[in-house]
Amino acid sequence: MNNRVLFCIILLLFGHKKAQAQIIIDSPNFNSVSAKNQLSVFTDSSKLMTINDILKTENQKRFRKIASESPNFGFDPNHHWLQFSIENRSSSAIKLNLRTMAAFFDKLEIYSVSKDSIEQNLDFNWRTIPSKRKIISRFPVAQIELLPSQQKTIYFKAKKDVLKVVVSVEISSPKFFLQNEKREDILYGILIVFMLLSSFTSFVIYLIFKKKVFLFHLIQTFFAALNMLSATGYSYFVADRQIPYLIDQGSYNLSLFGIVIGVLLFTYSFFNCPRYEKKWLKNCQMAAIAFAFSYFLLSVYDLNFIKYFRLDFTINIFILVLFLVIYDGLKRKDRNAIFYIIVSTPIVISILISALHSSKLIERPFYYYYYAPIAFFIEQIALLVGILHSLFKSQQEKIFIQANIKTQLIETQEAERSRIASDLHDDLGGTLALLKTITTDEKSIEIVNKAIFDLRNISRDLVPPDFEQQGLVPALELFIRRLQKTTNIAFSYIVFGEIHHLLPDQELNIYRIVTELANNVVKHSSAGTATIQLIFHDKYLFVSVEDDGEVFAKSNQNQGMGLRNIDARINYLNARKLNSNAIHNYAVYFEVPYE
Repeated sequence: MNNRVLFCIILLLFGHKKAQAQIIIDSPNFNSVSAKNQLSVFTDSSKLMTINDILKTENQKRFRKIASESPNFGFDPNHHWLQFSIENRSSSAIKLNLRTMAAFFDKLEIYSVSKDSIEQNLDFNWRTIPSKRKIISRFPVAQIELLPSQQKTIYFKAKKDVLKVVVSVEISSPKFFLQNEKREDILYGILIVFMLLSSFTSFVIYLIFKKKVFLFHLIQTFFAALNMLSATGYSYFVADRQIPYLIDQGSYNLSLFGIVIGVLLFTYSFFNCPRYEKKWLKNCQMAAIAFAFSYFLLSVYDLNFIKYFRLDFTINIFILVLFLVIYDGLKRKDRNAIFYIIVSTPIVISILISALHSSKLIERPFYYYYYAPIAFFIEQIALLVGILHSLFKSQQEKIFIQANIKTQLIETQEAERSRIASDLHDDLGGTLALLKTITTDEKSIEIVNKAIFDLRNISRDLVPPDFEQQGLVPALELFIRRLQKTTNIAFSYIVFGEIHHLLPDQELNIYRIVTELANNVVKHSSAGTATIQLIFHDKYLFVSVEDDGEVFAKSNQNQGMGLRNIDARINYLNARKLNSNAIHNYAVYFEVPYE
């Protein structure tokens, strides 16, 4: 009994394998089928075998079964053969599109073999421009036809002199193939356009702010877009076929080394590397950049150079140096380094998958072809947002520092005014009073009295007496009365609304602004009348100083300094200047919020 059960289990297992020994299509309305667990591969190291040689029994036995639908042959310039069988069990004839998602084949041949014939469905190399292909596509595509109940064995023959040989297999109906190509065109088109827009944005911001980090972001983003164009086959459509370097491994190498240089320069700037004293790390970065650039120049001179000095070795050097930079940034607890690690996680996963696949440790999932470009796109956009935020933050800090400087300057001015007024009153005032008591000549007494009067006016201008007790409105009224005695200009002083007392430093700064503007009118204007208004609203104080004179020239430097001082005090008050050019037209208006 037990033997019978065991026999049935074995029979079922073998029967299952036999049923799945080929790809079955049982409906004429199918979309796509998977080649997973159906592929067999063989490497021809002699590079001499033809399809007829491969069909010989002894060579058929050399094929080995693999589980992947994207076999990886590594950096191997030999001829690689791939085999699978497909059968049409539907009641209608069907057409199949066979596509492999790789652009840089020096040779790719696809054969379909049936009992009656051998047919070559594709003879492709990267020099074949899209318009000359049987099916216009970014990647190699062949089309075969299967009659009802017909079975065919498909053979791929692939060869690459440089770069890694990966032969992915997609099997779909012509309709689904076109729909899929359209979806990919939209996806990659959006990604590439946004990458180029990101590059342009970085360029514009660099021109405005002159921050090198935006220039380095421009470099890596632009070359990332070029890499996407190359890796997805779009470069075939945009490059001149007479310049093979731009549409084969050349464009890929150019974009890859552009990314390497851009990323190293970007991290060097983004992590504030010039500010810390680690010359060895800076030297490592510069050496890696020089190495990558030299490698690129040698590959321009001779693409076969990559045969003898593999591309992945150069990338590994770059990754090592980048790791040292990031590690140093994390060690210094640099927030930018932490942010860079977070936003780069998707692309790091993509690189890890590619590295493990290159080492033949894992099978690369099919969605990787879509995941990698999207991951890089997300990284570049996030980095642009990050450096924009960093720029905004630095600008805010700069504005804050400037505001603090202006505040300290104003406070220092007030303190210095108080000190000077006190010294004048205590020292010079006392000296003049003593001089008046010992002077008997009437003319001399008159001069001393004039000096004492001028001294009191200067002291009042420096620090209004009892300002905190009187407040803004009486202090300005007293100032205008005194000013009126020194000029022929008729000043009008208007106060409207319920008086709202502001903080002492606010009222003092409003006083300084109004007195400075009034003195400007007296000194530089030919006005006949002038008006000063304080209008108290519910939430703010409206202040205006205006006259009817002609436009006065701002030719001397003292006047310019006075106006800058006025603007500084308006900013200090968080006031809103209603007409920044009004001073040229004898009018200045501003609103001071109560809170």
